[in-house]
Amino acid sequence: MATPLQNILDKYGIMVIDGSMSTALENMGLDLNHRLWTARALAEAREKYLAMNRPASIPRKQA
Repeated sequence: MATPLQNILDKYGIMVIDGSMSTALENMGLDLNHRLWTARALAEAREKYLAMNRPASIPRKQA
């Protein structure tokens, strides 16, 4: 039996999954108080946005 996720992949061939990128970007100092925050982050801080694909670059919250 196929899972709901597999059904989506079978139907569309692609799936966009949004995880905790906002937390990492906020930790990097980006202001995400905007309804189109992902587009704004890409336009204004492309390097930080693309760094999300490099897990070692994601900063840890300071205690």
